[in-house]
Amino acid sequence: MRKFITLNNALVVGSMVALGLVVNIITPKSSEIVVIDMQKAINQPVTMLTKSNMAEATKQVIIKRYSSLLPRVIRAYGHKNHLTVISTPVLASGNKADITNIIIEQTLNEVKRNA
Repeated sequence: MRKFITLNNALVVGSMVALGLVVNIITPKSSEIVVIDMQKAINQPVTMLTKSNMAEATKQVIIKRYSSLLPRVIRAYGHKNHLTVISTPVLASGNKADITNIIIEQTLNEVKRNA
């Protein structure tokens, strides 16, 4: 009788472990949440261009290109890094949760590549 109980317990424990493995495989992993300050992401490059010596028509072309690439760069960055990206004003930044400067840099690099 004692062997039956031990075997029964082993089957129960084995089933629970197998179920845990299946649930772990099926359940999607949570993603880290990061923020982007869209106002800064748009205004900072525009301010930089305003101060440059480029022709006004050239500035407008670059701003238009930047604006069209910005959402794609944000989506690509979030997808590549398995992140949930939220747009919100950032009042203070001191950690990696604020990706605004990274996105600005990557978008400007895309503008240069597509020029």
